[in-house]
Amino acid sequence: MVNQDIHAHSEIATFPGPAEDQVEKITAFPGLAERLVALDMELDIEDDGRHIAEIVALPGCIVYGATREAAILRAQILALRVIADCLEHGESIFDESFNEQQMAGS
Repeated sequence: MVNQDIHAHSEIATFPGPAEDQVEKITAFPGLAERLVALDMELDIEDDGRHIAEIVALPGCIVYGATREAAILRAQILALRVIADCLEHGESIFDESFNEQQMAGS
């Protein structure tokens, strides 16, 4: 038999937050957004029909896909993983050739 006199109580602790004018706002990734927008992807097709997508500014960011769309998606996913790994380990995200490409394109 279940004791109906037992009631579960939960209390929610509330804490006063900072006033709106006290909230510090900073750019989470200074300069990263502009660089991500500017990342060029090179697409090609192998003789065997596999599609290749490469983001040249990110070393090692080259993938294959069965279709063009699959290769693009896989390159985007890999690029985000490379960027996250670099951030986690305090490494430079883009190689030196990225800045050279940007200067040449200006």
